[in-house]
Amino acid sequence: YRRYDIRSGLPDNSVKDICQDSRGYMWFATKDGFCRFDGHEFDTYGSSISGSHLNIDAICPHIDGKHIRLGCTDILMIFNPDTAELKPFSCKSQDGKQIRCCISLEYDITGDLWIGTDNGVYRWDETSGKLTRYRLTDSPTVYVKDLLHDTKNNIWAGTDCGLYVYDRLTDSFDLVRLNSDMKYDISAITQSADNRLLLGTQTG
Repeated sequence: YRRYDIRSGLPDNSVKDICQDSRGYMWFATKDGFCRFDGHEFDTYGSSISGSHLNIDAICPHIDGKHIRLGCTDILMIFNPDTAELKPFSCKSQDGKQIRCCISLEYDITGDLWIGTDNGVYRWDETSGKLTRYRLTDSPTVYVKDLLHDTKNNIWAGTDCGLYVYDRLTDSFDLVRLNSDMKYDISAITQSADNRLLLGTQTG
């Protein structure tokens, strides 16, 4: 394998999220901005090197196949790779509350953007501008560390309180009982070629 770090062009060695866009470029979110990798060189944006400093936790391709969504410590942003324009976008609930701490991002098949935060999951309908919050537990703080839209159109949420799945009939998230009564701290979710879920936790 080959290692890439700041000497190779990364803005920071702490890489928090990775995605690939429709054109094959790899995108890396770091504690000091984000970058695009074409297999040879890194193009860096939003870092202290470029005159700004964005602590980015989540990065994902927009459903339009062009733009890039970014979830930062205190703001949500959208990036246009063709013009290098980086600007904030506002997601507000009906009571006027705005998402501040974004940890994970995922689009579903309908084009809705699911946003994992430190106080639950939000779903944003980009067409109507409607923002819906989903409480996973009675606790005011639940860290939604990863989201996955699988091949069967299920939405999964990996949290510090276990694994949850979205129930479309009840419009709510249900806790998934794993092989033990322990509530695993799940930091990553992916789907294998044979449609099994692979979970990354703090203990393995």
